[in-house]
Amino acid sequence: MPEQTVTDIIIDTAAFLEAVERASLIIVSEYVKRYPVLLEIAGDKMKISSTSNLGFVDENISVDTTGKDMKVAFNPRYLVEALRTIEDETIKLSFTSEVGQCLLRPVNNEGFVHLVLPVKRV
Repeated sequence: MPEQTVTDIIIDTAAFLEAVERASLIIVSEYVKRYPVLLEIAGDKMKISSTSNLGFVDENISVDTTGKDMKVAFNPRYLVEALRTIEDETIKLSFTSEVGQCLLRPVNNEGFVHLVLPVKRV
């Protein structure tokens, strides 16, 4: 597990899960590597977007950010699977870089950590 991160955000778990699920609706499973969900963190906002030949999804969520702004692409299935297991209201996402691993942890529960790897943006 990485000890140092460049960006940490605190976000509402349910709002994040719902936004990722909506963004993944237009991604056909065989094209998930070609059309990932893009997270763009800038200040106190995180933009969640996806684009495919079926359409475009774009929405913003308020976050509490520490560190630098960044853009990271993920396979939405991996994010959704991790988020569905977290019962806490808020989570902390810790990014090591735009191409490095992301750690998802409940804010009030140190019992477990999910590690999710981003995909390369094309």
